[in-house]
Amino acid sequence: MTVRQEHLNHLGTMCGGMGCAIVDAFSGLSLLTAGENVPLVSPSININVTFISPAKLGDTIVISTSLLKDGNRIQFVNVDITEKTSGKLLCRGQHTHYCLKRGSIQDVVDSL
Repeated sequence: MTVRQEHLNHLGTMCGGMGCAIVDAFSGLSLLTAGENVPLVSPSININVTFISPAKLGDTIVISTSLLKDGNRIQFVNVDITEKTSGKLLCRGQHTHYCLKRGSIQDVVDSL
C-alpha cells in the first residue's frame, strides 16, 4: 500500500488512526484464512498498537499478519507494518478476538 495524502496527520506522517485501522482490518481478515472452521464473528477484546517509526507520504508499506493462537473462543493475532524498501518496522499491533461463531469461508461468500 502506498501512503497517500489522506493517510497523513498534521505532522506529515501516517496518522496513528490509519495504523490502528490496518491492524484491526488485517487481523480480522487473517482469521478468515486460518483453516476450515474459521471465526466468522469475532469482535475485539483488546487491540494494542505500538508505533516505532513514521511512514511518510509516498512510502510503500507492507502489512503482514501471524496467528499466534487460535483457541476455541479466543484468537491472538500479530500485525506488522514495515516500509517496503528498507524493511524497517514502522508499527506492530497485537489484536485479541473473541469468537462468537465459526464456519467456513464459503459461509462468508454465500452471505454476500
